[in-house]
Amino acid sequence: MIYQILVHTPIWVWVVLALLVARGWMSTRARDGSLGALFILPVIMLAIGLQGMVSRFGVEAMPWGAWLAAFIVFGFGGWLTVRQNAVAATEKGLRLAGSYWPLVIILAIFILRYFSEVIRALNPEMMQEPLAVGLVSALYGTVTGMFLGRLARIVSLYRASRRTVPRGLAA
Repeated sequence: MIYQILVHTPIWVWVVLALLVARGWMSTRARDGSLGALFILPVIMLAIGLQGMVSRFGVEAMPWGAWLAAFIVFGFGGWLTVRQNAVAATEKGLRLAGSYWPLVIILAIFILRYFSEVIRALNPEMMQEPLAVGLVSALYGTVTGMFLGRLARIVSLYRASRRTVPRGLAA
């Protein structure tokens, strides 16, 4: 059965996975960049997560309540995954230390989305059960919160490092 699921998965899904893994792998290395560029992947992943929520659950209160609760709790968790010295302002932008967390979160989002679609295709009634609805919603909120919590911490550290480093002396 697993073989059949994998074989019948459209090729574009595997291309998306390869691109996401490549992007996540790049995050494991220290890099220089702009603050604006850091928003691209979290915004894309937020859009994917919200689209998944809307397409599965519409505007029902229970799924969105589970999503919001997990988003808030794990947003703080995402904040905590960024070390105090992970970000430094530079003259051209910022230097960000490498981390495996973005890769882990990206893979979690992909796996969640993939398996929820497989379950929905194989057993649509299961995705109507309150427990499944709450669990999937909370998982979407978890990974979205982690991503955006990390981004908020990076922005906070960047702003703090810009205040503490005199202009012209930033590395």
